[in-house]
Amino acid sequence: MNDTKYQVKTPDFEFFRRRLRLKIDDKAPMFRFQYEGNFIRTSYCGVVRTCEIYTPAEWRLAPFMPRVKEKGAENVLVCPMPGLVVTILAKAGERVFRGQDLVNIESMKMESFVASPTDGEVDRIVVRSGQAVETGDVLLTFK
Repeated sequence: MNDTKYQVKTPDFEFFRRRLRLKIDDKAPMFRFQYEGNFIRTSYCGVVRTCEIYTPAEWRLAPFMPRVKEKGAENVLVCPMPGLVVTILAKAGERVFRGQDLVNIESMKMESFVASPTDGEVDRIVVRSGQAVETGDVLLTFK
């Protein structure tokens, strides 16, 4: 690491506990771990590294798994499903909060509300009541 070689001894990995005991140069230092799915973020002496931990079967299947999708912009409200806009519950210039219902959409004879992804102020309403919308269409924008 950083042009320094270390002698690392690892016992068998206890996958079910997601625990790993290391000996580095015959010392057993304390590490800080944060787990998130198959990722482990390790901190030691100010150095932070992220590792992926997989069983052999998971590793063989990893190339076939779908990739993580990038998050969309938070300054727009996109339609989550095709349908018909029933009502718009916000006005341009209105202050809204994350989780607040902004648009009512009818899809397959059921009405669903689309909530704000963020706190902010409505800049522009792109759709109107009675308009047909598709998945991914922009419903309104935020300042």
